Amino acid sequence: MAAQQTFALGVGAAGDQRLDLQHDILKENSIKYLTLAGLKPGHVVWDIGCGNGAMLPFLAQTVGARGHVYALDQSVAQLDLAKNRVQEAGLANVTFFQGEVGALKGLPAQEADLVHMRLLLMHVTNPKEVIRALFPLLKEGGMVVSQESIMSTSRDYLADASYHGCIDALVNLGKTLGVDYDIGRSLGALYENEGYEAVQVTLERPEATLKQIKDMLIFGVDEWKAEGLKKGVMSQESVAGSQALFQGWPDDDDRTAPFPTEQAYVLARKRRKPL
Repeated sequence: MAAQQTFALGVGAAGDQRLDLQHDILKENSIKYLTLAGLKPGHVVWDIGCGNGAMLPFLAQTVGARGHVYALDQSVAQLDLAKNRVQEAGLANVTFFQGEVGALKGLPAQEADLVHMRLLLMHVTNPKEVIRALFPLLKEGGMVVSQESIMSTSRDYLADASYHGCIDALVNLGKTLGVDYDIGRSLGALYENEGYEAVQVTLERPEATLKQIKDMLIFGVDEWKAEGLKKGVMSQESVAGSQALFQGWPDDDDRTAPFPTEQAYVLARKRRKPL
């Protein structure tokens, strides 16, 4: 199985700032749900779609010397950033793989206590196959911690026609690429349908400063516009209008608000074989 990815955002240096900012906004909830899933010292963990490695220091430090973290991403540019981050943190318990989960041979099988995936399935055309491909990595009873966005909920943030047009264009871009930027809506059902048990779904909007929200929207438009223009769901005029709108928002690092895009968090367990 090849998990074809259709990633319209920047990778490597082109997306590094956005990913770091995104991590600053999402990390508190990521840690919360990993903790609820039972992450602890000595665990073996996979970070699937690790990106620039923003979660790797927390994962590696938590599992400690007796545990191990496997990090996988399709992008060599992303993995280079992740490796540098791990090296700078002085961590020796992380192993990297480049490629698609389910398509690589010789991966450590049935060792993982936990698999972590954050904002990956919204960029793949075959999420069911990706979810199914986690089974061989997990021990019986192993846990998956999965997070995905519901992009269209961003419309609720502001009653402005230009803003709504920007969000609708992003949702439509996903459709033209064959992916679902609203996949968070069906995330729990996807895991249940693939045979996971004890599936828990929580919908939340992480808290962010007004400046973080502004900067994420600016980064998003700047990185998404190339594919949006190519696919015809954006125009030069609409991109310029969105950029002008977001540039005019306040640079307030003191006031906070719920992040515009609702996030779906799923905890799911690999089914144990009957005795």
